[in-house]
Amino acid sequence: MKMWFHCLFLFLTCCACIAQQPSQDQPQRREGGGFDRRAFRGVFGQITEISGSTLKLKTPDGSIATVNISASTRFRKEQQEAKLADFKIGDTVAVRGESTGDKAWNAQLISSAPSQTQMQERMKEAMGKTMVLGDVKSIDAPKITIQRIDGVEQTIEADENTSFQRGRGESITLPDIKAGDTVMARGELKDGIFVPKMVNVVPPEMAQRIKQGGGMMFIGPGPGGEGRGRGNAAPTPQSSAPQTPKQ
Repeated sequence: MKMWFHCLFLFLTCCACIAQQPSQDQPQRREGGGFDRRAFRGVFGQITEISGSTLKLKTPDGSIATVNISASTRFRKEQQEAKLADFKIGDTVAVRGESTGDKAWNAQLISSAPSQTQMQERMKEAMGKTMVLGDVKSIDAPKITIQRIDGVEQTIEADENTSFQRGRGESITLPDIKAGDTVMARGELKDGIFVPKMVNVVPPEMAQRIKQGGGMMFIGPGPGGEGRGRGNAAPTPQSSAPQTPKQ
């Protein structure tokens, strides 16, 4: 479970970083709804060294990344324009840029980001309320029962506004989801029922790599984005969502 939280931390930190960017950096809406999403290229970590135009970051997996700063590098801190001098050793940052080799990056944008502890607290608070992440146990359309990564079993219920997606952009429908799939759902509680706005099926190879701790995984769309596949099932009234801890 620790590795699941590690990978989800990376994903949500990416979203937090993008959310801090000015409007011209935001994903643009497509015709017909949804958003064009650009794959995030960069690195996250805690600043361990600032030397001239170079930063050293300790990434969540414990490795050290080198970040090179140029005259064109932009800085954002607390959703405001900033400069290098506004950052200090110990700060957690998200760097968007181009890789120049093994754990080396040329920075285009450096943004302040929540620490891993802060993000884990936010994830725990959000889990089951605004997001659900885990493996599908069973499907009784429009309901999907999920074994969450925190060991809690929860049933979510799609409605006519729920969109379905696989990986980074393939639109699907509810019947395409099977027991055993790993999914991330974003939505909200309505009368005690979690109603997803978006359900993203993580490709099997990616789900396996996440569980094994492989690489930096970003699953699902960026902030505000969702797939265009639509569910056609209407919601069924239900008194409460089952959220019983696994025995």
